[in-house]
Amino acid sequence: MNQQPLGTVHVNSNWNAELNILNLQLASRELRAVGWMGLGDKEQDLNFNIDFNGFELKLIAPFLSAFSNEFGGELDGNIDLNGTTRRPLILGEAHVSNGVLHIDATDVSYYFSDSIMLSNNLIEFNDFDLRDNRGNTATINGEIRYNSLEDIRLDLGLTTDNLLVLDKKGGDQFSGTLLASATGRVTGTTDKLDISVEARTNPGCEVTVPVSYQKTVKSQNYITFVSDDEEPESDEDANATQRRSTMNLVLDLLFVGLFQMGVFGAALATVLGQLTAGIGCLIFAFRTNPYFQPSFLTITNLSNTIGCTLGQHT
Repeated sequence: MNQQPLGTVHVNSNWNAELNILNLQLASRELRAVGWMGLGDKEQDLNFNIDFNGFELKLIAPFLSAFSNEFGGELDGNIDLNGTTRRPLILGEAHVSNGVLHIDATDVSYYFSDSIMLSNNLIEFNDFDLRDNRGNTATINGEIRYNSLEDIRLDLGLTTDNLLVLDKKGGDQFSGTLLASATGRVTGTTDKLDISVEARTNPGCEVTVPVSYQKTVKSQNYITFVSDDEEPESDEDANATQRRSTMNLVLDLLFVGLFQMGVFGAALATVLGQLTAGIGCLIFAFRTNPYFQPSFLTITNLSNTIGCTLGQHT
């Protein structure tokens, strides 16, 4: 199955011509199924009882190959499979042991050994635990509802105080190590998921994000570039940027949040923030640069120049 060996499977079958059903008995070291399947219709009726005993989850790994190159573990449990081939109904409980799921995009593997409840059109996760390779854990609660194999809806929540979410080495894309505490939820259908996450990085993080155009992201005051071709930003420049950003943020909260001035309030906050920064720069220049400090001789020469100019026009 999916190029994975199932071992020796014993199959007994007989056809009931009157009911047009196929009675089946399948038995192997990992799987035992007894029941019948209807024949002749577009959606064949199903009625099976299935026992799993160390069933290898790697058999379904190819279905997850779009985002994972490793999925495995062993499945134990008993389920009833009814409904039709297009709209199956599953009832029972299954336990996964030694489970592993590798996420290719972040290069992190998660491990799990826990139980899953299955009822009609519903797969439930109750305090389902995930672990990373450092022993950190996350808890999943929620459900997966399905009316058919083409109509699957997720409503899953995840909470963790510390979990490895990135462990990628080098390459052209982002890399590094990222540990985070998070609360998140995934809802919607498989082709239109709504993912909402609140997360905070934890100690031990180091992430590299390669970018092609520094000017595009330099407008963000929390990013500073240091390279052989460019000197790092001075402390005074950094402090000025931080003060300007803080002023803009405070005015945004005041005009947009408190006074409800909308887009005009945001624009006004930006203008006032830049104006305040400009005045501050002028004051700093007059105080520290002799070129901007007027002397008596400079004022006298300036008045003589103005007088001469006015005399020429008299």
